[in-house]
Amino acid sequence: MKQLIRYGALALLAAGLLLAGQWTGWVTDDKCAANGQYEGAMHRQCVKSGAALVFVNEADKKMFKIKDGRKVERFVGQKVMLSGTAEGDVIEVDSVTPVTR
Repeated sequence: MKQLIRYGALALLAAGLLLAGQWTGWVTDDKCAANGQYEGAMHRQCVKSGAALVFVNEADKKMFKIKDGRKVERFVGQKVMLSGTAEGDVIEVDSVTPVTR
């Protein structure tokens, strides 16, 4: 029983920690992403109109807010490999590389 409690406590601690990593997905706007649309030039217009920049992870389609949008704004509507640190649903971006098919 003590081990179960200890593992549960560790899981709760880990949930609040920062997670550094690399993810493949799309830089897009929050409105289009909510509708499952990630790629294309139209997303630049949405961002210019005030929609928030987000990153959508390809693996699970989870949407992340981006801490400093200036680092990714030139990649809006594109598939990218993003490196950074995630805390909850926010990613602090270290680098962005476009993914070519």
